[in-house]
Amino acid sequence: MGLSEVETDSHGAIAIGGTLRAQFPRDSLEIVRSLVLASGAFSQARFDRMLAAFDDPTFAYIDNAWIATRGRVRL
Repeated sequence: MGLSEVETDSHGAIAIGGTLRAQFPRDSLEIVRSLVLASGAFSQARFDRMLAAFDDPTFAYIDNAWIATRGRVRL
C-alpha cells in the first residue's frame, strides 16, 4: 500500500469472572440472549454455561483487546 514507518500497538487486560469487570459483558450478553438463541449460534445450555463463566472466579479472559496500526503515506 506504499506505507512507510508502519507501527502497531496492542493492549489487552486479563479479567476474572465474578468481578465487577466481568459483570458488564455478562449483562450485555443477557440483553441479546433472545437474538443469539434465535440465530441458532448457541443452544440454551451452551449460552447458560457461557454466562455462568462470567460469575466463576476461576474463569479468566482477555478483555478490551485493542489493536492500532499506523503508517505514513509518501505523497
